[in-house]
Amino acid sequence: MTGHRAHHWLRRGLFFSHRDLDILLTKYEAGEPFYLYTGRGPSSEALHLGHLVPFTFTRWLQKVFDAPLVVQLTDDEKYLVKDLELEECHRLAFANARDIIACGFDIEKTFKHPEDRKADDVQSNQGLLWVLDVGQHWEARVPSRPSRALLLLLLPRRP
Repeated sequence: MTGHRAHHWLRRGLFFSHRDLDILLTKYEAGEPFYLYTGRGPSSEALHLGHLVPFTFTRWLQKVFDAPLVVQLTDDEKYLVKDLELEECHRLAFANARDIIACGFDIEKTFKHPEDRKADDVQSNQGLLWVLDVGQHWEARVPSRPSRALLLLLLPRRP
């Protein structure tokens, strides 16, 4: 369909599940535009081999389909679920972004999206106000970073 040989991990059966690859192929066949989406929740200094597998495969998809790519770095989510300060999550996201860039994506068609700096920041601000109001009462009763637990309720559900 693409004129390219299937990725060697597909040929060897290393991928046994996917999300929406059938939709992507249908759109490609119909000539409809689409973009690729992947991401990482930064919680360590560097990516290991397991982290690189989806990025390496996504790089191949980008090349084969000549598609734009959005890479989301969910530093806000890691702040909420790990025992890390927000500044540390930002620093780790920046360090991880360097590793992701090194995977060889088309720089003209790849966009890094740190979650807590999204253009539509209304939900984040609403969540912060909610935590300041309701969270103060909760914190008196629930130990161990309860404001973060409350904020987890506000994370958009990813389909």
